[in-house]
Amino acid sequence: MKIIKKVVTTLGGVFLAALLVTALAPRAVRGITATLVEITNTSANPVPTVSADANFPYEAFLCSGFECGVTPTSFSVPSATTTGVPVKRLVIEDLNANCFGGGTAVELVLPPSVDNNGLSLLAYQFLLNPPSSGESFGRATVRIYVDPSATVSFSGLSPQCFVTLTGHLETK
Repeated sequence: MKIIKKVVTTLGGVFLAALLVTALAPRAVRGITATLVEITNTSANPVPTVSADANFPYEAFLCSGFECGVTPTSFSVPSATTTGVPVKRLVIEDLNANCFGGGTAVELVLPPSVDNNGLSLLAYQFLLNPPSSGESFGRATVRIYVDPSATVSFSGLSPQCFVTLTGHLETK
C-alpha cells in the first residue's frame, strides 16, 4: 500500500509541475521573445513604411441622359483631400457603366495632363455588352491619370447611361 501511495503522490507532483510549466511557459517565452525582437530603420536596412494618408479612395457616380435628376454628368478633381492634404493626381482604376435604351458605348472626356503634347482633350471610349432587353452594361479595369482641378465629363450613346468611376487620390 505504501508503494501505491508513493507512486500516486509522485505522479500527482509530476502532473502538478507539468500544469505549472504549461501555464507559465507561454507567457515567459513571449516576454523573452518580445525583448529580443527589435526593428530598426537605418539607411542601409530601411523598414518600408507607408503613410496612412498617401492614397485616399475616390468614387464618382455620373449620369448621361434625360432622367438624371441631380446626378451630374461631370466632376472636377479635388485639389485637396478632405483632411486638407494637397492632391497630386486622381487615378481612375475601374469603370462600371449601365445604359438603357440600346446604348453600346460610353465615353470619358478629360483634359490631358500638364505635360501634354499639344492635345486639347482626351476621349476614352468603352464598349458595353450587347443590349439585352434594352439594357447594356460593361466594366473596364483602367489606369487613367487626371490632374487636380481638371474636369472629367461623361457621355453615353443611349437615352440614359450611368457610370461609376473608382480609384484613389494620390498625395505623394
